[in-house]
Amino acid sequence: MEKELSYKVKGKIVSSIEKILSEKEPKTVKNRSYMMKNEKMSFQLAFFNDAHARKHNTLTVSGTLAPYVTLRSVENVPVTYTAPEADDYYIGKTAGLYPDVLKPLGKMGVVLPCRQWKGIWVSIENKDGLPVGKHTLSFTLTSEENEVLNTLTYQLEVLDICAEQNSLVMTNWMHYDCICQWHKVKPFTNRFYNIFEKYLEAYVHLGFTMLLVPIFTPPLDTEYGAERMTTQLVQIEVVDGEYKFDFSLLREFIRFAKEKGIRYFEFGHLFTQWGGKFCPKIVAKKNGKMQKIFGWHVHSTSAEYVAFLDAFLPRLHQEILAMGIKEASYLHLTDEPNKSHTESYTKCCEIVKKHMQGIPILDALSETVFYEKGLVDVPVISIEHYDGFVPLAIKNLFVYCCCYPDHGYYSNRFINMPGLRTRILGMQLYRTGVQGFLHWGFNFYNSVLSIQPIDPYTVTDAGGFFPGGDGFIVYPTANGVYYSIRAELSKEAMQDYNALLTLEKLAGKAVVRTLLDGANVKGYNVYPRKDKDFIALRNKIYKEIKACLRN
Repeated sequence: MEKELSYKVKGKIVSSIEKILSEKEPKTVKNRSYMMKNEKMSFQLAFFNDAHARKHNTLTVSGTLAPYVTLRSVENVPVTYTAPEADDYYIGKTAGLYPDVLKPLGKMGVVLPCRQWKGIWVSIENKDGLPVGKHTLSFTLTSEENEVLNTLTYQLEVLDICAEQNSLVMTNWMHYDCICQWHKVKPFTNRFYNIFEKYLEAYVHLGFTMLLVPIFTPPLDTEYGAERMTTQLVQIEVVDGEYKFDFSLLREFIRFAKEKGIRYFEFGHLFTQWGGKFCPKIVAKKNGKMQKIFGWHVHSTSAEYVAFLDAFLPRLHQEILAMGIKEASYLHLTDEPNKSHTESYTKCCEIVKKHMQGIPILDALSETVFYEKGLVDVPVISIEHYDGFVPLAIKNLFVYCCCYPDHGYYSNRFINMPGLRTRILGMQLYRTGVQGFLHWGFNFYNSVLSIQPIDPYTVTDAGGFFPGGDGFIVYPTANGVYYSIRAELSKEAMQDYNALLTLEKLAGKAVVRTLLDGANVKGYNVYPRKDKDFIALRNKIYKEIKACLRN
């Protein structure tokens, strides 16, 4: 006679795109899938404890793929800002706790809260490639008293092929002052690089290929008249009215980034955000001490700043050439200008372009005038305004999203959005054929306009002003970062893109297009909004790849 359990635990396996809410039973059961041998597979184990909270539960994994499995606990974070124009495609539109941060299982083991659903994130990955074939994984949950509470199994077939790798220029702005504030390190010191290495490894692992380079403290998300911590790579000295530049810190930064896998570089904005009316904060050694020589107090087209740029930009151009990164470099002027800024943007552009031949200007836009006037070489278009740029047939076009759009079913990555709304981006990027993607917040741990630092574990909305999670997709730890669900979904989105590339190579673009058309993947807000329909599409893609391998 079987021993009766002292408490009951219900369990099921669900997709990575379903966010497990504490009070709601997950809907989509997923217990089998396909992957290519150089991919990362993620799914979730969902457990419901119909009794008092229990600690020190253990989760053991068995099967041929067990050595390649990583388990993490899905933890809730608070979301207090809810999008004012939210459509009906959110998992919740009220303030509350939502799953996001992924933490290693610690000394407490698997903690089962009282009468709540608990998620465990499962990842399967091997940098040298997974063994090919059909595999069964078993997950056994055991209590502190050594009772077997639940056993779940997962079927996974690893195809005998490596996924193609995309050439997209993918960027998610790194905020260096936030690294320094959180980890109490000084910018660009050895201690800084010890921490930065962990951020950069996560960044590259998630599929990002271009890095924001802070030649001067980036004039982003800064309150008028205020300033952020100085994070300036170019060292400057003013001697008898002449500027002397030292690029040694910049060279070290670029070298370090390249070694970690960064392929492209975007040099930080030369003018303030939203119109470029003023100068970024620039510090220099003058009269024997460090002081601010430019900032909000100097107009962007003043004779003083123009003279500085006339001295600086030719030297920067020489350094880019000497480092061998000209073909991988982009330059920012000002972030998110609108039509009313056309005149000031034109003046800024004229100052810069005469010195930076061959380095394209890349800026986030919502209006076509800046491209039509030849001011911006690589427009970065809000996905909400993408359709308006299609008639221009722009050869090199990027897209972006941020705190908007929050409605109209557009893809985005807020914590209280369904996971599919984040993951679908990979297929959308493939379908629209753009060359790159930008998001502003990899690790923005400040309030709105950087008025003060925030704790992202307790404040996910920049102090009540941005949708929850918009400012970051990794959480700081003592010596590095934890991933969020949204970070893992971003990784999977890029894998979806690569899977489409793989099928395209094997069967042709027409086959891929037919699959996407059949699933109604069009633009950035038309796509299957039911998890089961997306999973079916993904399985079709991998079955087509498998069929090609047999032929």
